[in-house]
Amino acid sequence: MLLVRTYLAPSRIEGIGCFARDHVPRGTPLWRYVPCFDVLLPASFAAEMCDREFLHRYAQKCPVTGYWLLCPDNAARINHALDANMGAGVPLADPARTDCALRDIAEGEEITCNYEIGDVQPFYGFNDRALPASVFGS
Repeated sequence: MLLVRTYLAPSRIEGIGCFARDHVPRGTPLWRYVPCFDVLLPASFAAEMCDREFLHRYAQKCPVTGYWLLCPDNAARINHALDANMGAGVPLADPARTDCALRDIAEGEEITCNYEIGDVQPFYGFNDRALPASVFGS
């Protein structure tokens, strides 16, 4: 769940991007996994979906467990940048994990994340026993 006010607009990086509505000082928490808000889907979900491309574009898949994390807010539109302004850590589905502003982000600036650092293995070390059953909607 995004923890700052944002809006969607055309991106110079790709398609639509997520932009800061207000100035965000360095170190400000920007995103946190919230189990009742962010959706964690089992690996089998992709096979059940008619539009698998949707998951590949708007969700993050764990290469270890196969789980998909889908953010229902503007976070799904955060684009990749090597010089990202938002820190991405692992694992994504850890309620204690918070991504923060790596530097000041100006009002109207696109919020970016380095996928190569934060999303290569987003759920490393997670398995069915590591997360409460309620996370999976069971």
